[in-house]
Amino acid sequence: MITVGATVLGLVPLAMHGGPLWEPLCYAQIGGLTLATFITLLLVPVMYSIFVRDLKLIRWDVRAPETQLETAMERFRKAILLNRNQQRISRHVTATDSTASE
Repeated sequence: MITVGATVLGLVPLAMHGGPLWEPLCYAQIGGLTLATFITLLLVPVMYSIFVRDLKLIRWDVRAPETQLETAMERFRKAILLNRNQQRISRHVTATDSTASE
């Protein structure tokens, strides 16, 4: 915010007495910086408040840390079992193919 304020204040004299080349450029920069600062400081928090708090369009899943750990461990266990089953099926198919070709 301080950087934007210093830049805008530094561009004001140039915008007033900078000549035909610098005046439009300074007005564009002053307007752009002001608009971007307004959007960042006011519009983003308001939109966050509307979407997350009021409308509840975005839901943050809040769980206890031990529940997250249990869920991760359960997913890991299922992945290992799935991998073992795939290996068994693959061995069975390979064994079946080799006996069928003989």
